[in-house]
Amino acid sequence: MQLDFNTKTVLVTGAAQGIGRAIATAFAASGATVVVTDIDNEGLAQTAGQLDVTSHALDLSDRSAVHTFVNSLQYTPDIVVHAAGGTR
Repeated sequence: MQLDFNTKTVLVTGAAQGIGRAIATAFAASGATVVVTDIDNEGLAQTAGQLDVTSHALDLSDRSAVHTFVNSLQYTPDIVVHAAGGTR
């Protein structure tokens, strides 16, 4: 089954590798406008380069940075996928 996301904007956190990158890849392949975030600048750059999507380095554990990022958005995402995770 092929889903069409041509008119959707998708924000994916944790997109520098693994599941987050796979989710971003799938949405991009389905026609969505994809925006990716992650704390891992190097991995995020790889994802953005592979998919030709917009990226923002973001530490989700920094509440102030998250508020600043959300307030800077010029759009409201249609879909938000929170794939960031790990241990500290």
